[in-house]
This record gives sequence, structure tokens and C-alpha cells, in this order.
Amino acid sequence: MIGLSTVYLNDTSRDWARLAARAGDIGYDSFELDVGIPASWLKDIKRSVADGKAKILSVHNFCPKVEAVPEGRNLWSAYLITSEDEAERRKAVELTKRSVETAAAVGALAVVVHAGHTQVDFDGRDLSKFLRDFGAGSSLYLARLEELKIARRAVAPRYIHNAVKSLEEITRFAEGSGVRVALENRFFYHEIPLLGEFGEIFRAVGSSDLAFWYDIGHGEIFIRMGFMSSHEEILEPYKDRIAGFHLHDVRGMRDHYAPGEGELDYTGFLKYMRPDTIKIIEAHPYSRAFAVARAKDIFAPLA
Repeated sequence: MIGLSTVYLNDTSRDWARLAARAGDIGYDSFELDVGIPASWLKDIKRSVADGKAKILSVHNFCPKVEAVPEGRNLWSAYLITSEDEAERRKAVELTKRSVETAAAVGALAVVVHAGHTQVDFDGRDLSKFLRDFGAGSSLYLARLEELKIARRAVAPRYIHNAVKSLEEITRFAEGSGVRVALENRFFYHEIPLLGEFGEIFRAVGSSDLAFWYDIGHGEIFIRMGFMSSHEEILEPYKDRIAGFHLHDVRGMRDHYAPGEGELDYTGFLKYMRPDTIKIIEAHPYSRAFAVARAKDIFAPLA
């Protein structure tokens, strides 16, 4: 199952019909609905699915689009299921339930969830600046990384506890809907979860409706920043829980290019992909249309 994230087209599409037509021009009729899909489009999306003109494979939390985003946040992290502010955590849980309802209504198999992040004085964004300025092997970068590790380690259990509490409720809500709640690996070191924390959360929640979603570009950035040694380090422990992949390429430290536009070799990932694994091309608008069209051919044998 191969689809295209609507993030590639929705900012420049005035409605669902236009987006679907433009996607069709580059060979896609299966999709992941991203966080920018407005509620007003859902009626037309449902009609397209019912008429057999489109297939929705997955939905990215939060969907439909959150209309009121708090200052300093974005559509992907408007509210956090790990938040220590109980009102915010409840809001995030309810919005995630709404995403599950959206997924069920359009026949999607998974909701991709960002869990949230720890609150530390020096976070992953700050660390990225050190990487850019001094390099991954520099003593300054490595000292800052160690500082972040210590700070994060001290507070992470509180946020993991909140993630578990939230995901227990969300997976109970999703039970019987045919929709799995898929926890995605993240981009910055201060975010939740890191490698072993996935297993900790999976065991604590104890639901088969909680799955693993692997973003290949995020994983590659983790390797390049020295947070893990290989993709296998995280894929092997959770390979039996994989619901899907976000597929995009990396140039230097910038991701979300169409597969084939950057520096990654995808052959090592194919063994983790089954025909029923959801595979989403998550190229951002700066990717070239011909590259997005060609990207699905890399994974076509597993479609």
C-alpha cells in the first residue's frame, strides 16, 4: 500500500477535488491526510472514497486541521498528549480521538501520532545549531549533547507517564474501529519517545491497537546527529509492531525530499515492509513533481 501525504499539495490546492486531480496527474490516488486538511473538505473526501476515486490509508494527528493553534506551537504539536498541564493533555487526547473518528470515517487504517516532548532548558533545536556551527565530532557539540542527555533523563519519566496515560485512553477509544494508533519516531532529541522508550510505552499500554510508525528521514537525522547508530537499532525491536512508514529523502540535515532526491539507500528498509504495510511518500512542496511521481517505483514491488 503506497500513498502520498497530502502535505505535498494541500497548501496550494483550493479544495479536495483540485488536490486529488493534481495528485492523479503524478500517479497517486491513495493518501495520508495531513494536519492541514480542513474539516470542510471531509464531505468531499468521503464521497471520493465511496465512489472508488480515492483511498485513504492513514491520517496524521491532528486531522481535521486545528483552527486555533496556541502561540509558539504548530499544527503538528498544537497540543501534547505528554503535557504536564492537565487541561492541555485532555485537549490533545480529545483531538486525537477526533482523528481516530476521521480515520474510521474515511476507511483509513492508522492515525500517526506525535507524542510530544520533554521540557528542558536546552533542547534539540538548540543542539541542531551547535551541530551546524561546530560539527557532530566537535568537543563543543558532544559536550552539549551530553548536557541535553542528562537534563532529558531527569525529567523524561514524567512525560512518558503522561504518554502512557493518554494512549491507554486513546487506544480504548480506537478499539473495534479498525484504526490503529501509530506512534511515530521524532526529529529532535528532547522529543518523546526515544529508542527504548517506545518499548516502555508499548508494554505499559498493553494494546495491540498501539503500533509503531517509522519515519525514515527522522531516523536518518538521528543517526547523523549521533543519537543512534543505525536504522536497525530501532526497527529490529519493533518490527512486529510496524503499521507504516513515512518515506522521504535527506540532503545534509534537511529531510522531506522525495525518495530518490537525496542521499539515502532504501534497500535496507524493504525487509521491514510487507504488502500490507502502509507506505507514505511524505515529500514536502520543495520536492520536484517528477521525483514525487517516480518515488513510488522504489517501493512498487511491495505495493
